[in-house]
Amino acid sequence: MKYQKTLAVLAGLTFAGALSQAQIAVGDNLTISGFVDASYSDVEAGTAGADDATGINVDEVEINFAFSFDAVSAEVHLESKGGTVALEQAFVSTDLGGITVSAGRMLNLLGFEADEPTGLLTYSNAYSDAFNPGSRYNDGIRGAFSQGDLSVAASVTDDYSSVGNDNNDADELAFDIALTYAGIENLSLSLGYADNSGDTAATDLQITNVHASYSLGQLTIGGEYSDWEDGPTEADAYLLLANYAVNDDLSLTIRHSEVDVDGGATADREKTTVAAGYTVSDNLSTIIE
Repeated sequence: MKYQKTLAVLAGLTFAGALSQAQIAVGDNLTISGFVDASYSDVEAGTAGADDATGINVDEVEINFAFSFDAVSAEVHLESKGGTVALEQAFVSTDLGGITVSAGRMLNLLGFEADEPTGLLTYSNAYSDAFNPGSRYNDGIRGAFSQGDLSVAASVTDDYSSVGNDNNDADELAFDIALTYAGIENLSLSLGYADNSGDTAATDLQITNVHASYSLGQLTIGGEYSDWEDGPTEADAYLLLANYAVNDDLSLTIRHSEVDVDGGATADREKTTVAAGYTVSDNLSTIIE
């Protein structure tokens, strides 16, 4: 069995904390936000012939532009990983009688964990990209509606089967839908489904995802389950998470996640993560995992 021990320190440098709050106004119609994600890691390979790995890395740099006009808003997200610059998201939105319609390149609707490191409670994700329902960006159109404690959103996009920023096959149309309910105090529930009809059975993909979080004082617990049918591969993935806010600056998180694979060449995965997050200032946060 391969044994791996990782010590990672994540430094997230933002313009004013979290992305949703980190905005610098440039005139009346433009705001800019972003972050720098850097880490130090020490990995013991634990297998014969394999080298240990220790290093300091700039993992990601992101700059976001948000445009706001009378009836239309737009966002452009640029990211750099490993020295290359890529377009992560670019979309325009407008309100049509209570339904927000967006078109362009957008993050998909599924998944418990945030897509950006500034939104994570841990340094690493629970799953690899192949089984992370929240790691896909697609070109398409989306409608979103909210009424009281219930909200629903649905999209029609291009190829959903790839991860990251490589989805560009308009011949393989996909859709996703997510329903969120917050009518019970301190509890949030979400149910989502995505379907990608490929050119062949090997490229078909269906994902059913359900996740929930519950807050009890300083303690927040969360859980997620995903059912995957990816061509010949069927898999079940889940996570359980508990986060305790010691004070306004320090929080502790423990998470367990598993992926059980039936068919295909991918092995089962099991991961237990312990992390401590500390807010140094409004513009700097760290995580030791």
